[in-house]
Amino acid sequence: MNLSKLNSKLITCVYILLMFNACVDAVMDDSFNQDETDQTYPHSSTDPIGVGTPSQGPSQNTGSVISSGNDEINPNDEVTPSDEINPNDEVTPDDEEERVGSGRDGLDFEERPLEEVRRTTERGPQINWTGSFDRYGRISIIAVHGRINVRPSQDDSTVTIRASLHSDEGDVNDLSVEIVEHTWGITVCALYLNAGVDYNVCAIDGSSNVSFTDSQGREVFVDFDISIPSKMHTEAGLTFGDISVQNVKRSVNVVTALGSIDVVSDDIVNAASSNGDVNVVLNPINYRHYHGVTELAFAAPLGDITISVPNTTNAHFTGVTVFGEVNTDFNLAGEGGQLISGEINQGGSLTLSSISTHGNIELNAH
Repeated sequence: MNLSKLNSKLITCVYILLMFNACVDAVMDDSFNQDETDQTYPHSSTDPIGVGTPSQGPSQNTGSVISSGNDEINPNDEVTPSDEINPNDEVTPDDEEERVGSGRDGLDFEERPLEEVRRTTERGPQINWTGSFDRYGRISIIAVHGRINVRPSQDDSTVTIRASLHSDEGDVNDLSVEIVEHTWGITVCALYLNAGVDYNVCAIDGSSNVSFTDSQGREVFVDFDISIPSKMHTEAGLTFGDISVQNVKRSVNVVTALGSIDVVSDDIVNAASSNGDVNVVLNPINYRHYHGVTELAFAAPLGDITISVPNTTNAHFTGVTVFGEVNTDFNLAGEGGQLISGEINQGGSLTLSSISTHGNIELNAH
């Protein structure tokens, strides 16, 4: 199982939803169409859950302004009064966080060179691993059979990985858990030791490719219970099993082929299950960290999708199902049908897109 292929499933879901949105704009009446400014989804500081790109991550603090690399200064540009910095202006904590980022290293973690630091192989029916991570980064979990639970750590600087291995037909010693620490974060893989293939590898660049069984076709299940600091983003790919990511502060991108997904996050979320329910709770998001993202995608072809957002959310919502119903707590046209596309409250820079074939879709307020 290749993590990059799993991520491509999310990209495919987003693509399908974007194509669907284009069709909606073409065939629905003006009451459903977005005007030209809505199509560009301009960023709004009043949007309570506005976000930006997960691939960029939050900028980090060196005590100076960090350039994105695209913000070149043209000496011929006219400086308007609003562009000038008044040294007498009071800088609030929020202003400071927006100006220099809230991290420590001063660079987006994906702008650092990607380098492996340490690789640890753990075996046995019960695995307990603890490491330190006190900067922005990502944890990536790649497994085949079992379940994945991710939650916040207690001291906000420690990563704890607990794994329980079990099998009805195989030997748990045939499978190892590989933990790779690197400059971008931590990658965790469940690997068969005797898979009989040459591609069974845990890679830090997203190209991990793990075998589904051992060389004799036997399966070992791994149940992960992982706690992470608040600065870590979460990425997880699982083939057979459930994924739960609860009360995290940073972005979540998860895919499972056969199982349910439950996520509660203060940040952007993308989630897809081929055969299972998707339940997502979006808390108010600090949009400063993620300028640029305009769409969150949720897909469950054979399951139900439930999305819960703050009742003050300003966003665009698109929900489509073939054999189910779409319902919301907001006053959107098309309630109870198979298609809803409209503005939540005042609309905004963010689109929540959801697609199912046989399931129902619900957009709830909290």
